[in-house]
Formats: sequence, C-alpha cells, structure tokens
Amino acid sequence: MESSSVASASSEAGSTRSQEIEELERFIDSYVLEYQVQGLLGEKGDEDLDLDNGGNLPFSDISA
Repeated sequence: MESSSVASASSEAGSTRSQEIEELERFIDSYVLEYQVQGLLGEKGDEDLDLDNGGNLPFSDISA
C-alpha cells in the first residue's frame, strides 16, 4: 500500500511539473512572438524615418 501511494504522489508531481513546463513554454512562446512583432514594428518605423529624411541617417548632415 505504501509503495502505491508513493507512486501515485510521484505521478501527480510529474503531472503537475509537466503542466508547469507547458505553461512556461506557452508564456515563452507568447513573449518571443510579442518581441518579434515589436521588432518588426520597430524596423518598420526605422524604415519610415529613413524615407522621411531622404534615406540619410539621423544627424548625418552635421559635420564633426
């Protein structure tokens, strides 16, 4: 009896751990996706800025 309750507890702990891992994977996936989307939006914004000033880098017309 004692070994079956230990096995049951171990199985439950494994199941809980698997659920936690799945939740973490989903969180990481959503975070990475959000990061990629923000990066794409940021890149798009940078392209727009480059087009607005004739393709020049900001402050490129200032001589040192």
